[in-house]
Amino acid sequence: MEIRVVAGDIAQIEADAIVVNQFEGVTQPCGATSAVDRVLDGAITALISRGEIKGEFEEVSIVHTFGRLPAGIVAIVGLGKRDDFDVDRIRRITGQFCRVLHKLNCHKIATVLHGAGAGSIDMEASAQAITEGAILGLYAFNRYKKPECEDVGEILLVEKEEDKVPVLEPVVGNGKSIASATNLARDMGNEPANYMTPDRMAETARELASKYDLGCTVFEQE
Repeated sequence: MEIRVVAGDIAQIEADAIVVNQFEGVTQPCGATSAVDRVLDGAITALISRGEIKGEFEEVSIVHTFGRLPAGIVAIVGLGKRDDFDVDRIRRITGQFCRVLHKLNCHKIATVLHGAGAGSIDMEASAQAITEGAILGLYAFNRYKKPECEDVGEILLVEKEEDKVPVLEPVVGNGKSIASATNLARDMGNEPANYMTPDRMAETARELASKYDLGCTVFEQE
């Protein structure tokens, strides 16, 4: 899966789905959510007023655009209460909306930087958390079975200002490294014991050390 930062207007991004957000208790969409709502002729505002979008933590509401936007789906993810919002919650909401959209066969997903505006989270912290949340949230151990859906191929982190893109790219790389390492450990833990033997674990460690120019010491039984 490719994760990259692009500059632009989330409402104009071509993707299978775009993701905006809403805090719990907020009765009017704001920021990027408001901009998307205007293009959708107030559909998000109407759903909020009817109580169908509450902004509760990890709530994911789906609105089909029917050609009004380049993206076919708008997902509104609930951020929960503003006072409870933090970087860990960004990881968790990202995993949640990625899983929902994956089941809807969305292969290209574009998202705003959650919390980087009204949530008072640094944009770099938001970008890294989204990257980690996407990779960790879409993890599946499918070595011995056929996946239910095709993999998500691309996730775009959309930032309005072009000069911010080079600032965000390194933290996205950090997020990829951390989450990919975590998923490698998950793979090793999910393998059956007759395959992931101590010898194979040592071999995996040596391969990683060689690839990334690290030292590696394997302690034998004696």
